[in-house]
Amino acid sequence: MQRNRAKRRLRQAVREVPLEDGTDYVIVASEAVVHTPFDRLTRWLSEAIIKEETEA
Repeated sequence: MQRNRAKRRLRQAVREVPLEDGTDYVIVASEAVVHTPFDRLTRWLSEAIIKEETEA
């Protein structure tokens, strides 16, 4: 059940973070995805995407 919850939370977080069209993203979840408050999860995801885009 934890795996499904993690997938649902990540899907929703991705919907809330602006992504660049035409770009593929690979998101690997850890157990923390299930226990982290949702606002922090979306912030982490957003920061990771911004960091990757600036390094690319």
